Amino acid sequence: MDRYYTIIMIALILVVAISGCTAKPSEKTEAKTNGAAESGASEEAAAIAERINAETAKKMMEAGGVTIVDVRSAAEYADGHVPGAILAPLNELPANAETILPNKDATLLIYCRSGNRSAQAVNVLRQLGYTRLYDFGGIMSWPYEIEKGQ
Repeated sequence: MDRYYTIIMIALILVVAISGCTAKPSEKTEAKTNGAAESGASEEAAAIAERINAETAKKMMEAGGVTIVDVRSAAEYADGHVPGAILAPLNELPANAETILPNKDATLLIYCRSGNRSAQAVNVLRQLGYTRLYDFGGIMSWPYEIEKGQ
């Protein structure tokens, strides 16, 4: 009987762990702050941290005025990255964000390999005072062109 409960508990833990690691592209990393943007309050008061899909990210890139941020390692970046992306490895972000990304009000489109590190990067950047953050997940789901090399 104890073995039965142990197996059930392990299965339950695995289900919770797996489901917690995958986010749907349309989910928001964090909602807009109290609807301040809709109510006419200053845009600075409404820090945006939204999860978007590749198509939306591509449209935003084509419209211009965005900074694309790749939070993978230098080796991963060299293997292939979104054209125009700035390399800002997640493990270096807390110490180097203000040097790499000096404008805290810039619109940042953040991605990694699968979406896990980009979500972590959004949280780091939010804590550092960045206000316009969009997480478009991972390059694995990027159907558009990539470029290789540094």
